[in-house]
Amino acid sequence: DTDTTSAVVKTVFKMITSRPDKGCSILTGRDIGIPDSQNLRIVFRHFATLYFVLVIDEAESELAMLDLIQV
Repeated sequence: DTDTTSAVVKTVFKMITSRPDKGCSILTGRDIGIPDSQNLRIVFRHFATLYFVLVIDEAESELAMLDLIQV
């Protein structure tokens, strides 16, 4: 559903851009507030004016994904 996708993108964007650069770079599905997203995590990194965002499930390691973004 396009409306749901747009709402998710807007919510995640607001959450990520409002966080301090020195803060945690991982959000959980509960933070997003979307049903059936409890097993998802958002890993992000802010470099200059760019945001790199990955949505992962419980099978992936948050630290490995942060490392992937930085490489």
